[in-house]
Amino acid sequence: MADMLKKILIIDDEADICNFSKRILERTGKFEAFTTQDSQDGLSIARDKRPDLILLDINMPKLDGGEVAQALSESTLTSGIPIVFITALMKKEELDQEGRVNKHFFLPKPISPDELVTKVEQILRMK
Repeated sequence: MADMLKKILIIDDEADICNFSKRILERTGKFEAFTTQDSQDGLSIARDKRPDLILLDINMPKLDGGEVAQALSESTLTSGIPIVFITALMKKEELDQEGRVNKHFFLPKPISPDELVTKVEQILRMK
């Protein structure tokens, strides 16, 4: 049964965001979520677990979300994994109808549980 679950990696330096997102996603029964508060650790987990989608904070110590996304896109193991940036720096009004800026997906903080699940399901359907 666990093979049927979609794997989601959450990389955010705030433990509360990681735990909240993991709990919301796993509660649906459709997802298995992995979390890390360390961006470099996130790169290793992405290579090991090959998640179906990555939720990625932009403002983080060491490597920021943009640098993590760049590293993921440059690796053949992880380049096909969709990334959703989670940030307080972006407002809903700045996003297009699909929640994108350029080709990247964004979820503005604070995130509601419904918004989180809907966005993850929507992007996985596009894959």
